Amino acid sequence: LERLRGIVADMLFLARAEQGERAQNPVQVSLAQEMGKILEFFEMVLDDAGMQVQLHGDAQVLAQTSLLRRALSNLLQNAIQHSSAGGPIQVQMETDNDGMALLAISNPSAAVPEDALDHLFDRFYRVDGARANSGESHGLGLAIVKAVALMHGGAVQARWADGRMKVC
Repeated sequence: LERLRGIVADMLFLARAEQGERAQNPVQVSLAQEMGKILEFFEMVLDDAGMQVQLHGDAQVLAQTSLLRRALSNLLQNAIQHSSAGGPIQVQMETDNDGMALLAISNPSAAVPEDALDHLFDRFYRVDGARANSGESHGLGLAIVKAVALMHGGAVQARWADGRMKVC
């Protein structure tokens, strides 16, 4: 019942985002500081999995902190669930020449087909239902990340190269 409640809440959130809901009361925050808080929350999960996360850089963003933390948490959880052995999860934060904040999380990963990359942010989409840990989530995490980005005037994309999945 708790899982079903979570799915319904996530679906309602996505519906509001699709109707054009924007972030409320945004404040200026440091991506590195917010990601640090998320890492503290995931410390035991990372220790149990024998994984490390490396943070690089920082950027200031105007964001609704609760939504930002939800997106960062979903991105990190996705990276943890779908990492293969072979290196740490990398989190890169920077500001581009236009003043836009850029966040990229990359993790060692099995190959992801090019045609699947366009669908990773779709509701309930899974590259392969037989993937490890596919039963532990309901396939809305990256859709929520996309919704949060749109609510803040941003965008998302995914790439796979050289044995690493990168979500920006």
